[in-house]
Amino acid sequence: LRARHAVLVAAGSGVTPMLYILKAMLADGDIARKGRVTLIYCNRREEDIIMRSPLEAFADKFRADGRPDFFHLHLVLSQPNPDAGWGGAAGDGTVDGAPNRWHHAGRVSPDILAQALAAPLPEVVEAEDSAVVDSFWMTCGPEGFDENVGVMLAELGVPPECVHPF
Repeated sequence: LRARHAVLVAAGSGVTPMLYILKAMLADGDIARKGRVTLIYCNRREEDIIMRSPLEAFADKFRADGRPDFFHLHLVLSQPNPDAGWGGAAGDGTVDGAPNRWHHAGRVSPDILAQALAAPLPEVVEAEDSAVVDSFWMTCGPEGFDENVGVMLAELGVPPECVHPF
């Protein structure tokens, strides 16, 4: 099974395996040329965000290289500092005008997941490859997180075979 869009949804330290998956995807030149990776990363507060600077630099690198559609980064805080200017649950603004970085206040929600689904996907897929799906979702978080994300994705019409909690 291959996907044009790999979406990684993590909470807290659940981002750790996602970082290894992201590294493996980058090593696969096919994904880097033809697909997109979105990381939706949920925490309580800004200081809880593991690897924030490298993740933001990673998104900025692809934007600077003229490929902002390869990597999208959504940071979600359930307890943001009210003075920090985090966006609303639907991601009502990008970070510093970047087309591939968003800040969301609240918890992961159908609106945030739908925003990842709504982004136009690359059209470059070999016609003979029938095993390609539009999106492939991986989730990793504390107890109850994966199940809640799975329910929201089902409500958004994502087939269960395209959702993989771990």
